[in-house]
Amino acid sequence: MGISPRWVTGALIAVLGMLALFMASRAHDDMMYFFGLMVFGFAVLFDFGLIARYVGRPSEHGGADTHTS
Repeated sequence: MGISPRWVTGALIAVLGMLALFMASRAHDDMMYFFGLMVFGFAVLFDFGLIARYVGRPSEHGGADTHTS
């Protein structure tokens, strides 16, 4: 079983978010500080979206919580 591209993408976005947070912590002006925080916020939301999309749903085949409406 190989590594899925969605997990690689999630890991790269997480690294980008950490770099942006580091950039915001070292910023000398307000614009770069807010830009770093915005990129970090995007990375967090993107990774949570990946988790919700691929882990948070019940399986389509069987299970007690499936509805046919």
